[in-house]
Amino acid sequence: RTGAGAYMIDTLSGGHLTTVASGLQTLISSGQMTKEQAKQYILDHRGQIWFLPPVEGSITSKFRPPSRPNHKGIDFGVRNWTPVSAVAKGKITRVYYEPDGYGNVVYIDHGAGVETRYGHNCEILVNPGDEVLDGQEIAKSGNTGRIMSGRKYLPDNYPRCSNSDQKGAHVHFEFRLNGEPIDPEAYMRKPI
Repeated sequence: RTGAGAYMIDTLSGGHLTTVASGLQTLISSGQMTKEQAKQYILDHRGQIWFLPPVEGSITSKFRPPSRPNHKGIDFGVRNWTPVSAVAKGKITRVYYEPDGYGNVVYIDHGAGVETRYGHNCEILVNPGDEVLDGQEIAKSGNTGRIMSGRKYLPDNYPRCSNSDQKGAHVHFEFRLNGEPIDPEAYMRKPI
């Protein structure tokens, strides 16, 4: 590659996801790169492209552990009503309630085929079409949707989002490239 596209790729060698996704989206929009090439670029630069976690909390379930091979994200153990933040600048594409899965969920498109999802929230603070900034609060965590507590799912009639009962409270976070779930831990940095 030569010209402006090569220069831009050289300057994108790493950095915050907001900057990298924006630069890659510019290359895609100008026809200098495909979404598949952008995906490969992000995969090739694990450890150099980064974002902060969406909440302050410990990881309680990893990406596709042997006991849950269909787990397409990571879970952060936090109390109900903990602020949940966007990990990068983007546009809200979906906000809905899924009773048999994510519960109250937010989808954010960051450009260049990068999408993040935030599930099981008590309250959603954004709407489809909203533009959000890196670190902007988008939801309050919770235990909505299909929630495991111990080795069992909570029954449908179990009270949700209680301040007194925190059973199953967490944030489910997904990082996707062109729709494919990717382990987000390789891109997360701990807050300083």
